[in-house]
Amino acid sequence: LVQLRARGRPIRHRPLDGRGDLRLVVLLLPLWLRGALLGLRLHRRSAEILAQAAAARRAGAATRQLETPGRRRGERERRRGSSRRLGGEEDDSPGGHPGRPKRHEPVVLNVYDMGAGDAAKAMNEVFRPVGIGAYHGAVEVYGREWSYGFTEEGEGLFSCEPRCTTQHRFREAVPLGPTSLSRREVAQVLRQLEWPGQEYDMLRKNCCHWCEEFCRHLGVKNPPPWVNTLATEVAKIDDGVQEAVHNVTEVVVRARLHTAQLNEKIHDIVEAEAEKLKGQAEETWTSLVAKADEFDQQLKLQVAHVASDWQRQTQDIQRAFDDFSYNGLSSWRRIPNKPFSSEQPGGPRAASHSGDPGARPEDLASAPPLAMRRGGI
Repeated sequence: LVQLRARGRPIRHRPLDGRGDLRLVVLLLPLWLRGALLGLRLHRRSAEILAQAAAARRAGAATRQLETPGRRRGERERRRGSSRRLGGEEDDSPGGHPGRPKRHEPVVLNVYDMGAGDAAKAMNEVFRPVGIGAYHGAVEVYGREWSYGFTEEGEGLFSCEPRCTTQHRFREAVPLGPTSLSRREVAQVLRQLEWPGQEYDMLRKNCCHWCEEFCRHLGVKNPPPWVNTLATEVAKIDDGVQEAVHNVTEVVVRARLHTAQLNEKIHDIVEAEAEKLKGQAEETWTSLVAKADEFDQQLKLQVAHVASDWQRQTQDIQRAFDDFSYNGLSSWRRIPNKPFSSEQPGGPRAASHSGDPGARPEDLASAPPLAMRRGGI
């Protein structure tokens, strides 16, 4: 490919068909994955380069403020002249005058390898046959090249001489056909497409997206798909990842909400059961206290009744004892002391306790007590 380009021959890419091309695709698939990772690294590197370019522009602006007024006046004159050549009143092209027929100006897409290093160029050499790579695009019309990039402030639209961008390395030019718009109309379209530089996104709003929009306004063919395929595919992957993260986040939020509702419901149920148990405990305690009071009253009544019975019995016993002390002793008949005789059955103890000298033992066993015989209890 390099030799053909050096000789000036046109490069034609054969369409992918057949088993050999399928093998080529299978063999280049790991390289494509590595190229995707390299593209992400190039995205970071390009962001750093753009930041450095913005810092250089700010430094240049600070330097220009220190220059002489005459030099600044000359630069303003040159810028004013370039704006007149693009869409001002001094446009001497045939398409700039309404009375003359419009001419068809060719439009070319200048494709660059992303970055000024050799890494993107080597990757694009490998993946260009399969229709993928990391590229920078710019549209050339009326002798000027226009593109879009990142800036910290202001518009991201910038222009330069065709194929002279210093931040990237030129690769090839893709004709897009002629446009019927005049210089003035092209200038109006460019004013409409002054996208802010802070909105630049490597995957969703990059220079190739701006070129597509510019070509649509110019009425020419769209840029070839392989120019922006890498950004499109990576954007799809990123959208899928973000959607998955959003879905997971939504599931987590729903789970948390459901858990909170379940906890609240459990808390309400527990509080209701606690109140119910509290009420049952209070009722049980009240009934226990009432039963205890009732049992205490019954016990007091029984104790009082027993005490009264005991006191009455004690009084009766005391009265009987008093009667026995005063009446029984006076009516007691003395038994004379006689010597013990074996003829007396029962011995002297039986005779002495019987109160009758002639009493027999069987009579003493069946006889009533002494107090009862003497008028006692």
